[in-house]
Amino acid sequence: MTSVPKAAVQDTYVFAAQPITPQKQTKEIFSKSKAIHSEVVFGSPTMNCNGTGICRISSLHSVRPEANISSCQKTVAQIVPGDYGNITLFFHRSMLCINLFRKHFYKGMLEMHEPCVIPADLLERLNIQTRVILPGKYAITEHDGMFRLVLDCQ
Repeated sequence: MTSVPKAAVQDTYVFAAQPITPQKQTKEIFSKSKAIHSEVVFGSPTMNCNGTGICRISSLHSVRPEANISSCQKTVAQIVPGDYGNITLFFHRSMLCINLFRKHFYKGMLEMHEPCVIPADLLERLNIQTRVILPGKYAITEHDGMFRLVLDCQ
């Protein structure tokens, strides 16, 4: 088990789930927003993308093959800019390998022990000012084979 420095625990936030309701269907969200297809690598940045959390997010245009990242540590997601500087990630259940699902999605909560920097090309394409995804515990909701993850950024 990975230990978290005491200072990191003090800066950890817990965010409430924002369920996908019939009034806000996924297709409706994508049609009204600028959804960017991206690759999400799970893990901790300081642990060489091992552990929990989000290690890196890349635009599919800037993805480079990496020898040290297994295919089960990453998946494709759609990113949508949210309210109050948040970003929302949508994952298709069919695109998640079983180990990725069990480690990060199974309990309905994604834990991030350290921040994750959003690349400049994604910031520009999403037209957002925030640069970093904050550490915290984020609720994962599921509706019709899609997982929704709202991440707080600064």
